[in-house]
Order: sequence, then C-alpha cells, then structure tokens
Amino acid sequence: MSVNPEALQKLLMEMNAQIQQNQADYQLVQQQIDRHSTNSQIATLTIQELEDNGSANGLVWEGVGKMFIAKKVDEYKDQMAKDKKLLDDQVKNLNVRKDYLKTSIEKTSKTMQSIIQGKPIE
Repeated sequence: MSVNPEALQKLLMEMNAQIQQNQADYQLVQQQIDRHSTNSQIATLTIQELEDNGSANGLVWEGVGKMFIAKKVDEYKDQMAKDKKLLDDQVKNLNVRKDYLKTSIEKTSKTMQSIIQGKPIE
C-alpha cells in the first residue's frame, strides 16, 4: 500500500511539532519540580531550626506583604508542615507528568523513525 508523500511529510511534521511541544513541557515540569523541591527543603530546614532553637518568647514573626505578624511557634511549624506536605504531593504529581512526557517523546520519536525507515510500527 502506497502512501502519498505529501501526507507522509505532513504527518512527520505534526509528529515533530508534538515532540517539540512535549520537550518544552518536559523542561517546564523539571523546573517546577526543582523549585518545589527547593521550597520543600527550606520548609524542612525551617521546621528543624524551630525545633532545635525555638524562640525565647514562643513567638515567631511571619512576613505578610510589607508587614510582620507575631505567630506562635507551634502554629507556624504546623503551617510549615502542611506547606511541605502540599509541596511534596505536587512534586509527586509533577514526576508522574514528567514520566508521561518522557514516554510520549520516546514513543513518538520511535514511530517517526519507523515511518522514515519504512519499518512496521510496533
């Protein structure tokens, strides 16, 4: 069965565009993972620092815009723990998306190579 060369070229161009979009998304997801991981580490270190040293009066100052609000250390640690859990969950979800994008890039690339080489697609 013969395939129209123009249709084949159009298909390959669309697949190439899909690979480029997936690669851009992959890089964006990797940047988000790095940023979330850094923020999670900061939260962990902050909690550890508060547990080790605490505060003399049991309060910490939380920055809110251009102001600072006094907050109890335990409340602040609880909030940091919640934030850390949220960040860790987001990193987990981003890793799933990253794996999906990687697989998609690999499969599309293999399919393009099969088409170009004239081999049957697996």
